[in-house]
Amino acid sequence: MIRALPDYEVQFDHHIELARAYQRACDTRYRVCQKVASDQHIQLRALETVIKNLSGHSRHLIRSFNEFQTAFNAQSAAHSTLTANFESDLESLGRVDLHPKLRAPPKRLTLLDCFEEKAIRTAYAQCVQAFESLSTKIRELNQHNNQIKKRVPEEAATFHSPDLESIETEMKKWEKRKQQQESDLQVLDTGIYLSNTPD
Repeated sequence: MIRALPDYEVQFDHHIELARAYQRACDTRYRVCQKVASDQHIQLRALETVIKNLSGHSRHLIRSFNEFQTAFNAQSAAHSTLTANFESDLESLGRVDLHPKLRAPPKRLTLLDCFEEKAIRTAYAQCVQAFESLSTKIRELNQHNNQIKKRVPEEAATFHSPDLESIETEMKKWEKRKQQQESDLQVLDTGIYLSNTPD
């Protein structure tokens, strides 16, 4: 039995070194887990901030567009009235006689004669075309605005916060286990030290 004691001591030392290696690996993994949990916590807060900012920004965009749309609709109504009355307004200009001192017969007898009718009609056509182009762009903006109204709340609703509290609870459990392992290893180290000291 006494001859086997050195062999047992070698085996015991081997197991102690193996336990220390496991403890170092456990410590490394635990620190990595702590960092990952911390990073997840930071990313979660950042994501929550992004969602709040996106929601606030979309509300601002929607409100601004609605104000713009109201003003545009009023301007559009005024524009429609002007374009609808264009021909009658030209006729009215043709019926307004110029003051005798301003007349230059035979070319300038009415208020309409003061302007080149062809240029007025060209400007009118360009105005109608430009306004139609603008109206098309406003309709496209309205579609984008409607998509923002619909999709931002949908995207915000799909966000589900991970359960970080359960991760923290598990980390605390592992911390206690790790401390117990460290304590057990310290007891074993102390036991070997005491057994190797001469009496």
